[in-house]
Amino acid sequence: MFATGYSTSQLVVFLSACSTFTVNNSSKVKLPLDEVDIIALDELSYPIQQITISPLSTHKQVIFAVRTTLEIHLFSLHSNKELSHLHSFNIDQRTRVDPELDNSVPYHVEMSPYNKYEYLFVTDNGYVALVNGRTDKIVFDGLDTAPAKVDYSSRFRSCAFGNTDSTVLIATPQAIKEWKVTPPLPIFTSSGITPKNPSSP
Repeated sequence: MFATGYSTSQLVVFLSACSTFTVNNSSKVKLPLDEVDIIALDELSYPIQQITISPLSTHKQVIFAVRTTLEIHLFSLHSNKELSHLHSFNIDQRTRVDPELDNSVPYHVEMSPYNKYEYLFVTDNGYVALVNGRTDKIVFDGLDTAPAKVDYSSRFRSCAFGNTDSTVLIATPQAIKEWKVTPPLPIFTSSGITPKNPSSP
């Protein structure tokens, strides 16, 4: 999987097959790149920044997330070479209900080691969400605030899952924080119009 196109907004998915063939001395050889099939060429509208594969993927099904400059997409690739676009999360649309989160940009996305359809992401404004791409629901979200006078580079954040399915980690240049997942206390409701107080770390 890789990004291509003028603005790197096109997702290319290809598969390599290990095939046996016979050479002149009748011996059989296997090469991992003997056959390459391009499965899909998908236009995602925004430049692709990150592609991450679920650790729970198998040979029969590969689940992966794609982070662009504004959206996060979830895909499923099956052994029959069928690619399914399961879910997309538009950061601008989902966070517009709260002025503090408006125009936020996703910094990092991580696939869950506990549920193959769930992923965690964090934005430059400190919005953190655990999302189930199968049900299109937010399992948990919260806001990791930063001092107002901190420079932009110091606002960089990354995220990861903890050693249990009830904890997540948020990393900044200053510290690594462990949050307990307490679903669901959303910043916005499923209708996307009523802001609520975020979960506390």
